Amino acid sequence: MGICRKMLSVMAAIVIGVIWMDRQTYALPPEFECSTSDDCPWNGCCLVGFERFSLPKCVIRGNVGDWCRIDSSPMPMKLGYPNGIVAKLEAVHLGFCNCLPGLFCARNTSKCDHPELTDADNIIES
Repeated sequence: MGICRKMLSVMAAIVIGVIWMDRQTYALPPEFECSTSDDCPWNGCCLVGFERFSLPKCVIRGNVGDWCRIDSSPMPMKLGYPNGIVAKLEAVHLGFCNCLPGLFCARNTSKCDHPELTDADNIIES
């Protein structure tokens, strides 16, 4: 019975430690440009690339003809790096930014375009 209590105590400590670590706020290292698009200029978004250990950076939103991601919405992310840094990002885009204001991501091409030049059934607002 003593071993069971010790094991339960160890398991409880591990669970509490994991919960505590998950709730910690981590200061972003200087090489991280952003943790949300609000950290970027008005025409930019906070982007995390598809590459392993990608660093979040401010990127200019898509202009006419630039690639875009259909239904792209910023999302929270928690990223870990080999040097032990763990970053909690508030609202970042994955892979592609939205189009600039006034442009749309065309469903048939996945490129930013003017709404009047694109069939109404193939557009999604940014």
